Amino acid sequence: MEFKAASSWTRLDPFDQKGFFIIKNVYDEKYLQDEVPKERGMLRYVMNGNKIIHEDDELQVSGSVARYNYPKYKYAHSQIRLEIEKHIGRKLLNTYYYDRFYFPGQRLEKHIDRDACEISISVHVGSNLNKPYPFKIQSLDDGRTYSLELEPGDGVVYKGCHCVHWRDAMPGGSFLDFLKRKQIYYHQSFFHYVLADGIRSHCAGDVSS
Repeated sequence: MEFKAASSWTRLDPFDQKGFFIIKNVYDEKYLQDEVPKERGMLRYVMNGNKIIHEDDELQVSGSVARYNYPKYKYAHSQIRLEIEKHIGRKLLNTYYYDRFYFPGQRLEKHIDRDACEISISVHVGSNLNKPYPFKIQSLDDGRTYSLELEPGDGVVYKGCHCVHWRDAMPGGSFLDFLKRKQIYYHQSFFHYVLADGIRSHCAGDVSS
């Protein structure tokens, strides 16, 4: 496909105007789904996944479990990049990927991301909640808050360094779930990229970010 030049984005472009959009069925969720890890905190996969560094707490969402560059998602990282490129008409470079399991009561505070997350997508992997757990984001054009409910396999693409985004406290399960001591969770994965011809291209591979 032919990619747009870096200067071709204008405020008339819907993605450039709002800063986000949804891709339905961006990836088959069955290839992303996984058992809830026994650990809590941060699992950092380094040296091509041959070494795992375990940190006791995940700093953004305390009590959750998250994985940085989990090897199972390496292929999806590139495949999803190709899908995003089709929609935005811009060449992207991979930086890193990250997945998190949320549990009842946990929240992701309002924030913007570091430079390695110039163009990002949050993909709903799976959940055993019986109610939605929306992704919240502020539009760049008017600051309006959008509450986005995704089905498994759907993803919201957003400008991570510019759009404020967050999740409110995750709801709990039913009283029956409580009696059964059922572990309620919500699993999602972030895939991060930079524009190949942009000012953050030096962050490719998540270096110098």
